[in-house]
Amino acid sequence: MPLPQFAKLYRALPDIFQPVVMPPDRLLDAMREPRASSVLCTLRNSDLEIFLMDAQDRSLYQNRLSAEELQMIIGHGREQQLDLNRTPRFARLAFAADDFYRGLQRLSSQEREWLVHQLPILLEPDNRFVRVAVSDESHAGFFEIAFALEARRCRVYFLPDEWVAEYLLPALNED
Repeated sequence: MPLPQFAKLYRALPDIFQPVVMPPDRLLDAMREPRASSVLCTLRNSDLEIFLMDAQDRSLYQNRLSAEELQMIIGHGREQQLDLNRTPRFARLAFAADDFYRGLQRLSSQEREWLVHQLPILLEPDNRFVRVAVSDESHAGFFEIAFALEARRCRVYFLPDEWVAEYLLPALNED
């Protein structure tokens, strides 16, 4: 695909996933570099390989997204059939909605603003979630955050593991 089309798709990604696909400074350099002309994406063994190409079809940059990373990008913010009460990875770090909101109040306004940007469900008028759970371990640099909407239905997001460990979990576990 032409580089401008790739850049448009890149900007449509949640910002936490953009560096996973391609470092922003790499894309910025490519947009300004006359040699860079297109991006080639190929599926290989469930992984997505991304090649930044020049006009002679030589690779200027290459990245590989694992199947797990692809699933996170695709699944971010989507509803899933998931029962938080019966899913072991969510058993240890589950919070009632009111407790979750109390924990958010312990974050700085800048941290809350960042979190609201990453988790749009927090500002949706019909966000009737009853529980929130954080996965007990990170995968590919991200923790899952699941919002239980009703029995066996959740909206799942992914947040960078450093942010969850440094800000979110301490605020939620302060009680």
